[in-house]
Amino acid sequence: MIVNNKDAPPQQTHRAQYDAPQGPPPGYQQGSTSPFASRGYPPSPNHSSSPGGEVAPSYRQHPEPIAEQQPLGLLHQEREPCLLNPPPPAFARSPQAQLPYTPFAPCVAVSLTAGLDGGFPLMPPPGAVPGAPHPFATHDVNEEDWTRFLGDLKKIGTLSPTNRIVASVAPLAMGVGFFPGFLITRALEGRMKTKKLGPASQLVDYWNNVSACLLAACPHADTRAAQYYFHPRMMEVSLIRGRTVYGSSGGLPQEMVHQGYRRREDFDSDSSSSSSSDSEDDRARRHMSRDERRAEKREHRDERRAEKREHRDERREARRAEKGPWRLVVSYRPPTTM
Repeated sequence: MIVNNKDAPPQQTHRAQYDAPQGPPPGYQQGSTSPFASRGYPPSPNHSSSPGGEVAPSYRQHPEPIAEQQPLGLLHQEREPCLLNPPPPAFARSPQAQLPYTPFAPCVAVSLTAGLDGGFPLMPPPGAVPGAPHPFATHDVNEEDWTRFLGDLKKIGTLSPTNRIVASVAPLAMGVGFFPGFLITRALEGRMKTKKLGPASQLVDYWNNVSACLLAACPHADTRAAQYYFHPRMMEVSLIRGRTVYGSSGGLPQEMVHQGYRRREDFDSDSSSSSSSDSEDDRARRHMSRDERRAEKREHRDERRAEKREHRDERREARRAEKGPWRLVVSYRPPTTM
């Protein structure tokens, strides 16, 4: 018997229906407080307790950019967003006059990974004195401002997708094997991250003391809200790896100088000063006798050997530091240095 498919009854599909559960899932608690609030931090600028009852814009809700202004690269780097256009709302917020702004021991925040792209913990760096008010509470640093600062620093340290693709494709174009290609990829990515240390250190300087350098980085940035942040709050934030400080525009705290920390710019000044001293020695050597020149040559040879040993030790320490984490050191800045 032949059954005509056209006469067969249509198949019906049954879909299970259910009602959505009412209310939050079990164990859910509403109205959880911020970890900043548990430590007595000042309220965020978007709280209703701000002066005049106005709600300041949150950093998570950036205002729309002006139509005729295109975001420019931070510090003239290609394919990098201008993180200061528009400036963070924190730059326009003046310090609260009723806070004490007392001296405090340095606080240290350690990066989550060996690179800046891993970011830092969103919690404030632990205070050095247990039980005492945190420096952020006494110096008017709230959650919105601190997390915005950490977020901008992480964005600069993160490789863009284009750069990562270029680093991975380069070994294929060279026709090398898997293991040599892996080493080449790691080397290229490390070089790209090294180029970002300049913008990262300058971003720390901007947050410490924003000045005309904002216009140098972003000529079309909206500077109407450009003020200062950490320095008026009698604080200094330094970006450190090993014993090298990459961002500290106002100078290092004395306790860090005594411990052997140096700014990145100091290494360049040492090399230039050593070259100028060599030229002065050459002019003075023309008026010496042969024995004096020989004695001086032996002395210089011993000094160069000692310098080589010292530089070798410094390079070893720098290589060990490159494998370690980054640190953000928050220290007290006396008002006399402002």
